[in-house]
Amino acid sequence: MEIIIVLLIIILYWITSSLIVILNFKCKYFFTNRFYILNKNLIETFNIISNITLLKLFNKLTTLINMSSASPPVASIIVGCADRSGSMMSYGQSGVAGQFYEQMKLLWKTANDNNIPTYFTLVTFDDKMEVFIEYCRLDGVDEEDLPSITNFNGALRPRGCTRLYDSAIESLELLIRQKTQYMKTLPILVKRLDPVIATSFVLLTDGMDNASESFSSDILREKMKKLKKEPSFTSIFLGANINASDAGAQMGFSKETTVQMGISCDSASQCLRAVSNSLARATTGDNTQINIPSPTTSPTTQQGFASSPPIMPPPLQLRRY
Repeated sequence: MEIIIVLLIIILYWITSSLIVILNFKCKYFFTNRFYILNKNLIETFNIISNITLLKLFNKLTTLINMSSASPPVASIIVGCADRSGSMMSYGQSGVAGQFYEQMKLLWKTANDNNIPTYFTLVTFDDKMEVFIEYCRLDGVDEEDLPSITNFNGALRPRGCTRLYDSAIESLELLIRQKTQYMKTLPILVKRLDPVIATSFVLLTDGMDNASESFSSDILREKMKKLKKEPSFTSIFLGANINASDAGAQMGFSKETTVQMGISCDSASQCLRAVSNSLARATTGDNTQINIPSPTTSPTTQQGFASSPPIMPPPLQLRRY
């Protein structure tokens, strides 16, 4: 309805402009020079005001069209932050690594099928953070040029403690820098259109923080709160051996995008596979729900960990870009 009203106003503007042209022509031949000049100045002033009004109407119309038909993002940037502390040994050396490798390949396929520039970063952490893959472009490259599964196994080999908060915040800051970096490469005219760059952050851990020195959960939660105000930002938290819902909320993750992961390798694979499919669709701007199978084994209670029942949250509802 609003679009129809805007179109009617635009049509009325053109009719008014035509009448002004006719009046201007008549004034030129039938009025004295003084009144002609006065009339000409009035017409020019009216035209300026009308053009400004038309521009505002055009912007309004563009906004309404964009609201009714969302476009895919101009690019997608994904950062995965994975726990490789010693307790991750329960998933086997290749369990989580294999799923992150498959996730990268699925994102690679989606990027090439939809011709969307897509950049993938994998961060791992124990008592220190390491950027294993940084800003790797997935579209326009051959599959054999991607990092191999052997490299993923080495990057996610369990060791050390859990530097959770520091690593998560540093990964988010890396994501923000990458988005800024990509924005700088766009032409000026494209920047003026306020293009959407989809950003996704996935955090996986099986324990609470015990090695962070710079940041706390409060700082992480505030940073997440700020980023979640951007409609193009998606965050997913996967927690195992802990109460994922409580831990996710403490760090600022939404309940709808928090996943309780089982302790078995099969359960972890199911969760990560579902999240991978979700991220692949999110890179195209598709707003879809996914169902993640409930784990068959309850998280075990360990010192410093909270036990939680094998209850899964509702299907993940990823924001539309």
